[in-house]
Amino acid sequence: MALLELRDVQAGYGPVSVLRDVNLAIEADEVVAILGANGAGKSTLMRAIVGLIPLQHGAIFFQGRELTRMSAAERVGHGIALVPEGRMLFPPLTVLDHLLLGSNPSRPSRAELDERLQRIFTLFPVLQERREATAAVLSGGQQQMLAIARALMSRPSLLLLDEPSMGIAPKLRRDIYAALGQLVSSGGLTVVVVEQDASLALRLVKRVLLMQGGRIVRDGSVDAFRSSESLQRAYLG
Repeated sequence: MALLELRDVQAGYGPVSVLRDVNLAIEADEVVAILGANGAGKSTLMRAIVGLIPLQHGAIFFQGRELTRMSAAERVGHGIALVPEGRMLFPPLTVLDHLLLGSNPSRPSRAELDERLQRIFTLFPVLQERREATAAVLSGGQQQMLAIARALMSRPSLLLLDEPSMGIAPKLRRDIYAALGQLVSSGGLTVVVVEQDASLALRLVKRVLLMQGGRIVRDGSVDAFRSSESLQRAYLG
């Protein structure tokens, strides 16, 4: 049984369909990149999985349980976390405030909360240094680290990242992907990343989905992607 399964999913905004007949299965512990041009439907797919937009048709299953009628908050409680495009932080709140908010859906004990915070501060030491700073004064890279950390505080089994390197300096991009690599290496976490910087994403993932016109048009291994000259030219330049 796949960890996440989409069956004939159609979704969009109001009467407009962006996703069309999407069928997808992702296994536990997979690390998957979703690539495609702007407007291909990548972010809409992520939002549909987490329940931020309703389905117009089809169904979504997670760990064998249908999610279609569950709220976004309920899906977080079942182990799905999204790091949204643009980060969506609260400027007046501190780093620690954001981390505590991220832990709320799972209601950890004090000991468990402390253990989660320590894991986050080990992964992103700068967040410990700036734990009392507000999100408004963080750099773009630090804000992205905080957005990822907030999602991790719910202890998800599926982490969805929407454009994690957007608007970030190259060195901090590498730092963020190095941290993601540590998470993947530790096991127990399935990761799906939407990324414009394909060369960066391909260092992390094992499987690539290509989207075009709201559909998944190709699904294969990183090796198969790298062996295709046409895909190399289209996505890696």
